[in-house]
Amino acid sequence: MKIPYRKLLQLSLIKPDPMKKTSTQRVAAILPMRVECDALVGLKNRSLRFAAALASVFVVTSRLLAQFNYADFSNAENLSILNDATVLGRVMQLTPATGGQNGTVFHAFEQSLGNGFETTFSFQINDDASGNPGGDGLAFIIQRQGADVSGPRVGYIPYSIPDCLAVEFDTWCNRNLDDPDGNHISLQPVGPSPDGYSEFFHSLSLGSTSSIPDMSDGNLHTARISYEPGVMRVYLDDLATPALTVPIDLRDVNGTSVLDAAGRAWVGLAAGTGGAYEAHDILSWSLTLAPGPLLSITRLGSSQVRISWPTSAPGYNLETATSLPASAWTTVTDSPAVVGDSFLLDLDSTAAAGFFRLRKL
Repeated sequence: MKIPYRKLLQLSLIKPDPMKKTSTQRVAAILPMRVECDALVGLKNRSLRFAAALASVFVVTSRLLAQFNYADFSNAENLSILNDATVLGRVMQLTPATGGQNGTVFHAFEQSLGNGFETTFSFQINDDASGNPGGDGLAFIIQRQGADVSGPRVGYIPYSIPDCLAVEFDTWCNRNLDDPDGNHISLQPVGPSPDGYSEFFHSLSLGSTSSIPDMSDGNLHTARISYEPGVMRVYLDDLATPALTVPIDLRDVNGTSVLDAAGRAWVGLAAGTGGAYEAHDILSWSLTLAPGPLLSITRLGSSQVRISWPTSAPGYNLETATSLPASAWTTVTDSPAVVGDSFLLDLDSTAAAGFFRLRKL
């Protein structure tokens, strides 16, 4: 589909509804500015004025760009609901208070997590009616296998997925796994070949804490997880002070990347029960993504344009294509100059019409 420049500008100004597959959203999906790059500009010989206007369209005024937001689950569109998980009215129930359950929900589309993200979800965990302690808890999962995979049906939280990272909200003390107690948060890495047991050992934890509220007291709790390359923070109820801070790079978790080559992965929530059981209910869930560096274009007289991006974002390639959607992007081989806090590259505006993007190496 070939999109006229003015039409592209018009569509870019419309904020797409992430819950609806509108024509605007389909157009945005072919623009890589929120996937591999984070900014995209276009130039055309006959319209340098338009090129400058287009650059201003993509100025990000907020640090984070909303990717999805389920205030409740009365509309579960774009969710992959697996095994024992089900929607009950406005609630996503990952498991009922029944033994031997395994429930997982993934967002159906990969998310570009490499530059950072923030996810928030509210949950409620109720023990079984007998008053006995329940299990096993729930987890936020990052994995690159697909939206229709889940861990095996065992008496643990089902995140036994290759090359996965789980932020575990554990409510059962498995002494066989060296758990510290029955109420803790832990970052658990899963290697390339999980066996459905050994990856759950607490000795593998990248960081954990037990200094948190009782998660299975039947009350509403809110968890927030933020990631920027190099560090992950986990909050519970107190959304200003992290309960857990862990140094981590999602591209290198014990030598394995949980992201694909473009920095993307699927995100989900999962819960499991065994001999002990409880209901794991999710009441809301949102995810926002951190933008990468902003790419801009400036007119220099009548024959050149200047493309710039911040030096605070190293490790990007400038690429160009002659049309959208692009069948191929080509690396711009000219080396940019460093002036102050910016990379600058001046190009002859009599060159072929084109679009530019930044792609993370």
